Amino acid sequence: MPSRCWMWPILWCVPASSMQFFARPSGSTLRQIPLISVPELQCNLGFQPPPGHAVARYKRRQCNGATGGKAALTVLTNKSVEGATRVLLGSSRARSAAKHRLITLFRRARDAQNRGAIGQARSLLKYCLQLETSDSHSWLALARLEASAGNEDVARALFEEACSKCPNNVRLLHAHGVFEAHNANPEVARACFEASERLERGNAYVCHAWGQLEESHGNIEEARNIYEQCVRVGPQVEVYRAWAALEVQQGNLIAARAIYRRSVEAAGALNDGQEAKVKLILEWVMLERRMGKLDAARKLLAKASQLLPHSSEVALAHARFEWSAGSWKVARIHLRAAIDLRPCGNSSLGLKRQKQQQQGHIALFNAWASFEAKASPRGYEEALSVLDLALNRYPDDGSLLQSRGAILRRAGDLEGARKAFAESIRKGGGAPAFVGWALLEEAAGHIPTAAALFARGAMADVNHAPLHNARANFEMRRGNSTGARIIFEEACRRNPCATLWHGWSQLELRDGALDRAADLLLRGTSSVRGLEHTSFLWHSLGMVRLKQGKFLDALHAFKKGLRRNPGSSQLFLGIARVYALRGLYGLA
Repeated sequence: MPSRCWMWPILWCVPASSMQFFARPSGSTLRQIPLISVPELQCNLGFQPPPGHAVARYKRRQCNGATGGKAALTVLTNKSVEGATRVLLGSSRARSAAKHRLITLFRRARDAQNRGAIGQARSLLKYCLQLETSDSHSWLALARLEASAGNEDVARALFEEACSKCPNNVRLLHAHGVFEAHNANPEVARACFEASERLERGNAYVCHAWGQLEESHGNIEEARNIYEQCVRVGPQVEVYRAWAALEVQQGNLIAARAIYRRSVEAAGALNDGQEAKVKLILEWVMLERRMGKLDAARKLLAKASQLLPHSSEVALAHARFEWSAGSWKVARIHLRAAIDLRPCGNSSLGLKRQKQQQQGHIALFNAWASFEAKASPRGYEEALSVLDLALNRYPDDGSLLQSRGAILRRAGDLEGARKAFAESIRKGGGAPAFVGWALLEEAAGHIPTAAALFARGAMADVNHAPLHNARANFEMRRGNSTGARIIFEEACRRNPCATLWHGWSQLELRDGALDRAADLLLRGTSSVRGLEHTSFLWHSLGMVRLKQGKFLDALHAFKKGLRRNPGSSQLFLGIARVYALRGLYGLA
């Protein structure tokens, strides 16, 4: 006698009044009951087949009037258990096929966006949402695509609709908040972050973004409280990093060191404790270098190497440290050793982890090529050799092709550089490739082509600060100060970073607006977040104050800069210049 366990997946849909039919029917009864079709069963069970599926093409009337009891009864009276099982498996296969199709379309959309084919990416993501209206990944990708293309109103409407279709989704709320923060809507952003916090207390991404918002608006104590409350819930690497960086930007370097020490100890409780510790230690190294404590930085690098001896990130940090110290030979040893260790192909790591390892390896090659290009007048030859080796291993990486284009441009091979930049864009090189290609065409006298490339780059990534800085400077060189000012203003509204504030202040200085330049530099020093260096902002502010004849204000600016960047020779020279202008030659 066959087992009746197969019945349980179906019994849930059967009304209690129909349970009497489950008595074992006689052979004659079995022959009298008509069999139900697969589409009828799926309609009765509430399955929603994807558009275009064979099941969806059946007329709706086939499902009308059918009850769960009737469907279950008919299946149960099939001549074989295997027949009913095949019906249920067919429904499962249909859902699996629909899910596979959705994932495939989503990946095609991301690939198209990486190539700069924004229209194609947009169409594919919209089609994904037609297939599954509650797919949060597609909503998020489409909203971010419109935001990066500069379609602010469209992106906002998409975020709002996404949050209504996918309520209680912390990731969507967080992304909506970040979008509003970038678009100068702090109250809406705060509301999104508060809603996210109510859903998931101590979420690291939410607390990080919320703290960054408060920092950018000068609410330092509020940001500090957000970070501190978050790490009380549990150790969060990104939040510790943001908290330490806040203290660095405020000139509290000793407090920042204490936070790094505390965070490294707390990171041991995390699942990826070793990697978390190393990430924190490498930022701690940057702090010690900023404070001029090179021996302490070397000890920390050695500790990172002990924890993760085969890490490409640690090797790159070692190489950068030694290269900046003038020990080029030692830096090359670290780079060669790391590059000889190919990323692990162990499938147990998962695709995401393997991708991260590969990206770390590619970063090593890009950094090495950059080092060699700057090492000597003909360093581009060695740099090209490094990139050739890299492209042998990773021929489809856009960032390597972008680096190759930049080196070829420096070597004078303009046609080769054009081809490299074009291929980089096709393979996801993004905004940096557009910038390199546009600057090449400008130098060659092809101004309309350069302007078109800058415009394409801005459409591909509206938040890429270096692109906007280069584009605004391009307009300045053409004598279009108004256009440059509009670019700087919009870019600083979206992504207030040090280079943008500095570039905008230089435009105002060129036009003789000293007060306006000083105001922009002050805004830059107060809104910069993270470990971004601000010494050049403070130095420029001090120099503007000197031009205004405000010697005490200049001295104050140079000293505030030194609190945050104790090893800056420019700031020391600025202080010496103030003393010399005041006749205090002994102090100078």
